[in-house]
Amino acid sequence: MRALPQSRPIPTTIGVVFGGLWAILGAMAFPSGWRLPLVMMAALVTTLLIVRLWRINQTSSVTMPSLFRRKAYLFSVVAEVLAIYVASAVSTRFGFREYFIQIVGIIVGLHFIGLWAATRSKRFLAIAGGMCIVSTVSIPLPAMAHFDQREGRFHGLR
Repeated sequence: MRALPQSRPIPTTIGVVFGGLWAILGAMAFPSGWRLPLVMMAALVTTLLIVRLWRINQTSSVTMPSLFRRKAYLFSVVAEVLAIYVASAVSTRFGFREYFIQIVGIIVGLHFIGLWAATRSKRFLAIAGGMCIVSTVSIPLPAMAHFDQREGRFHGLR
């Protein structure tokens, strides 16, 4: 008896890739001596997760074609891309460039509401809420953190 072929975990892989990109962006915020090792670690962990994901060949509760063709999902992705473009232009124009990563975190978090609408999977609401909360709470951090180059360490809030 032959086993039925399983679908490839494309949606989960996309999530892992975006998680890896966020980890690399986070690593770029560290002082120059820490950046390369942290970026390499983020890339390695992301690669290992993707390899493991594809080796176990999990099936998704929602197949890729049906998810990617749903109007709610397509709308959320188009809105996400447009919102990131507008946020980039507006944050640069009005001098809020240092908050761009947090703004993108909120936009990406909100996009998961579209995934929930497309799948009715409550995990996407949890992801949306978590990303929006973490991104919102981190908004004051760029203005508050200070790295002392002489001492090679971060100081408390300004």
